[in-house]
Amino acid sequence: MPWKFNVTAQSSERELAYFFQEICTRVKFDSFTWNPDSVPATSTLATTLTAAAYPEVTGLRVGMAINVTPPSTLTAGIVVDAYVDTNDTLTVLLTNVTGAPIDIGSTDWSFMGIVLS
Repeated sequence: MPWKFNVTAQSSERELAYFFQEICTRVKFDSFTWNPDSVPATSTLATTLTAAAYPEVTGLRVGMAINVTPPSTLTAGIVVDAYVDTNDTLTVLLTNVTGAPIDIGSTDWSFMGIVLS
């Protein structure tokens, strides 16, 4: 979806307000508390968080660019990725690159989703 407004230095306050409103409809920020399953050694665990269990993911849409921010206490050896393949869901991939299982425990995570086109 192309941007509807071309903001310039001469844009009126009303035009800027419309542009801000458009940005707000394209961007979704939130955080959630999550206790993922233990990640086995040298493997990837994919977990889909649904709006029924995690209302914070409501509003995420297929095709959004997603950035998931893990807790600052994330155990070394875990690589995080995420995507949206169904509206109102977030799939988080946790890859354990070590030779031992890792249990992250219950921690706070955050995410940002944005529609780019």
